[in-house]
Amino acid sequence: MKLKLQRLSSWQSNDKFNIALSAPMSPMMAAQDFVKKVFPENQFILTGLFRILGDEEPAFTTWEHADTEPVQIDVIVGVLNFQHLFVFGEIGSQYMPISIVLDGDAQFSELYTQYKWIAAPTPQEIADILSTINLSELKSEFETFRWKVKGEMADDWFLERNMQEQSTITGENIPRDALAKWDRMTPQEKYSSFKKWNEKS
Repeated sequence: MKLKLQRLSSWQSNDKFNIALSAPMSPMMAAQDFVKKVFPENQFILTGLFRILGDEEPAFTTWEHADTEPVQIDVIVGVLNFQHLFVFGEIGSQYMPISIVLDGDAQFSELYTQYKWIAAPTPQEIADILSTINLSELKSEFETFRWKVKGEMADDWFLERNMQEQSTITGENIPRDALAKWDRMTPQEKYSSFKKWNEKS
């Protein structure tokens, strides 16, 4: 069976420059609830969300809770702390733990492997699609977004300063040059200036 991943999550910020992972409500709430139930003692943070789909046909089907047509099970992959993966399916109002990748190879639940599926990928097929998730890239995307937001926060702060303060911050005597220099700065440089100025205040 050919599988593919559908990315569900992205990083968003609000007008107060707070950053949060955003995804469709149903899979996000299910993933958060699943993490609380399975890892109650761990300080895991959800840092990514995907859905496993069949390339041309439904990947996970069962007659459980079915009527006249087979039920398609929604199977979600969560990323924890940019380090670990977990996979679960929603069957009716219950969650089926499918796999977890903490260190090394994917571990699969007996519930998944012994469940009476109409059709479902093999553990190896799931492990193969999980291996395509680049955790380092996900973390890098977050860091890039985080600095972008910090840069925007510094922009707002800088534009609220009067011209004399802007000149002092940038080391330029002419207001137009101060604005031009600020625009050329990286988000990291802008945020550094913001931090230094406020530490002096």
